[in-house]
Amino acid sequence: MQKKNLFKLLLIVFLSLILFTCGERDNPFDPDGNNYKGPYDFPILEYPDSSANYRVNMITLSWRLGNPSGWKTTYDVYFGLEGHMKKITENIDSTRFTVNELAEDKKYIWQIVANSQRGTSEKSNIWRFTTNKSQNKSPNPPHDPSPANHAQNIPLDTKLAWECEDPDSLPMFLIPGKVILNSANLFRKNSKALKDSLWYFVYFGKESNPTFADKSDFKYYTPKQRLEYSTKYYWKIVAYDTGGNQTEGPIWDFTTIPDSNKLWIRITEPGNRDTTVDSLLAIRWEFNAPGSSNPVVSLYYDKDGIKNGDEVSIKENIKANDRYFLWNCRGVNEGSYYILAMLDDNLLGKRITRIKVGNQQRIKSAKLKKPDSAYDYSDARVFISHDEYQPPTINVTQPSAANDSALEYYDIRWEFKSDKPESTYVSLYTDKDDIPGGESLIAENIKASDQFYKWTCDTMSTDTLYIKAVIDDGHTLYQKGIINIARQAIHRLKLSIAYPDTSYDYSDGKLKLIPGLLKTIDKPYGSFSVNSVSLSKDYLLAGGNSNIVKRWHLPDFVPVNDYQGHKQSVNSVKIFDDGNRGLSGSGDSKMIYWDFNSGNKTREFDQTSSIRSISLFKDQNFALSAGDAGILKYWDLNTGECLKAKLVDARYVNACEFTLVSNYALTAGSDNDVKLWNLGDNSVLPTATFTGHRGEVRCICLNRASAGNYFATSSNDSTIRYWRTSQTTPIFTIEKAHNASILSISISLDGNYLISGGKDNCVKYWDLTNQELIITFTGHESSVKTVDLTPKRFFAVSGGDDQTIRFWRLPR
Repeated sequence: MQKKNLFKLLLIVFLSLILFTCGERDNPFDPDGNNYKGPYDFPILEYPDSSANYRVNMITLSWRLGNPSGWKTTYDVYFGLEGHMKKITENIDSTRFTVNELAEDKKYIWQIVANSQRGTSEKSNIWRFTTNKSQNKSPNPPHDPSPANHAQNIPLDTKLAWECEDPDSLPMFLIPGKVILNSANLFRKNSKALKDSLWYFVYFGKESNPTFADKSDFKYYTPKQRLEYSTKYYWKIVAYDTGGNQTEGPIWDFTTIPDSNKLWIRITEPGNRDTTVDSLLAIRWEFNAPGSSNPVVSLYYDKDGIKNGDEVSIKENIKANDRYFLWNCRGVNEGSYYILAMLDDNLLGKRITRIKVGNQQRIKSAKLKKPDSAYDYSDARVFISHDEYQPPTINVTQPSAANDSALEYYDIRWEFKSDKPESTYVSLYTDKDDIPGGESLIAENIKASDQFYKWTCDTMSTDTLYIKAVIDDGHTLYQKGIINIARQAIHRLKLSIAYPDTSYDYSDGKLKLIPGLLKTIDKPYGSFSVNSVSLSKDYLLAGGNSNIVKRWHLPDFVPVNDYQGHKQSVNSVKIFDDGNRGLSGSGDSKMIYWDFNSGNKTREFDQTSSIRSISLFKDQNFALSAGDAGILKYWDLNTGECLKAKLVDARYVNACEFTLVSNYALTAGSDNDVKLWNLGDNSVLPTATFTGHRGEVRCICLNRASAGNYFATSSNDSTIRYWRTSQTTPIFTIEKAHNASILSISISLDGNYLISGGKDNCVKYWDLTNQELIITFTGHESSVKTVDLTPKRFFAVSGGDDQTIRFWRLPR
């Protein structure tokens, strides 16, 4: 009996050891390191969970296999409203499935059943999520008309086209089994992209306030009636969305081509800008008079621009071929007028009559004058004023005598006086001295009453400049000119012709466009260091030794907002190209995807250890995170899925960077080497190892302008090395680039320049092509931990342990 009990005891111990060994084995298929130890082939749900509402009409379910046995596994998906869950697909291979046409403000439930080829089936937990009520936004105003607004000589068979977007429509690129948000270009090119839920009412006609013509489901419309020659047409678009919102666009116009076989005339001066005159006005025209050798033009002025017999004659029967008439309007009453030109082809026609002579009929032909005529009104009005004329004056007030400096933009300001401010315009120029001649145009025909112009000066060479403003009120003075006068022979006679009166002013102060310190943001994090900065065209994003992410608008350096969500220091930030989204990685092991428009987290990603570096792929749909514990994670930003996790270093990773291909990444860690990883395989070994640095590599930066996967690295050995992924030795090395460790580098968008910051408190700007130092910026009082360049390489930004962010203008 005792032997039998001993046997039972030994059997129980043996079975327990087997179960313990099986349950405790590592799970290489668990990328998050959770080492799930439940049943084999057990599905674990990942997204969406019940932590938030989802403002979508489709969603991608995702899950993973908790404890793979190695057998082939397929999945059944159960989905439905609360209390009505049913199987919606079965035996799929993917661990993702997209569900379409979700209703608003509903609670859905879902579950996955994993079917193993070894004959077992395992069910996941049941998860729930809720969809939001729709907050539909109106369509954006229609824009970019074709033909362009005020276009001339448009063919009669033209098609109207425009652009319009729905802010609620997200372009998505559909792949079987998953959905990936993608760029606008991919959205246009891919035939499987979702279409905008917009339609359009087209208003079209000859009247300045066009009437409804038709409805269009597309961003184009072909007029149903053939257009007429030499005719101005007006049109507008009203955009509607499926939520019932509408947005009305502006009224556009275009003029069709003249009929080359028909008589026509067009006034070219006055043009499309109102003109003020007190005595002489130059009127010009172009015309077509087929078959006529001596067409004539008659000119009139008119108050309403409608041909109804109330026009007043200026001059009749002017030779059309002169194409010009100088009108002395001194005796005309003051007021606002349109100019009317009437063209007469002066042709003689034949009239045929039949007469009876005796018993016969004969044909009698007589030549009679049969003029054919055409007319046109000027587009702009003419203001006739006989008051004592005071020429306009202008004074440039900014830059002032105190001088000024510019970043990517600069506000030019002025004061002016004019008898006709509504028809007075300003043109702006730069000049290296304040002597007329040699100026370069900034912009012309700015309304003087604006008294302000925001100048984009990022393309200007580094220099010190004056600003010149020229004011034009449309008034007329006199200038000697030569015209042809018809007598029995052609003579040349000097006459006075009209031209706009102008005056100008140079700024008292100079505008400095020179390299050097432009701006300092002092202590944005109080007594904490600035760890990371990232620049888009219009915004700066920063993180420091606090748990706050900060954003500034550029170039005015206005703080936009603080974003709180981390619990420890923010070590790395990346801003998206549009400036409205960003990523931040922290010592709290979290990477947060921010929507700055709403100020909310879009997603939160768990690294499981402190994050030192993050990287954003060029299409901005994928990200990398790395840091302590030597783990690199590859994320899908749109779904929140961890696509791959790799142990890439024994201790920690200082830097990670995408290559030009999203599933390859570079890392640098505690061993002085740089490694290239294939994120698409399960290999524990790197694809390539780049050796040469004699100290820890602190930063990796990809040259995104080159198709050859070139990248630069900086190290504690004070060198900058430049590599290509296809060879494991550096292409070149800049020895002693700094006098201490180099903590951060950034390569310009064109790939020709590099900025670096180091423990020697310096920021340096390099010519990568020639491996030459261009300029060194000093001013930081402690280590420079982070640097970046604006997309147009106009200025650089740096931050560090002296608790400042500094902006530097770069030499051009």
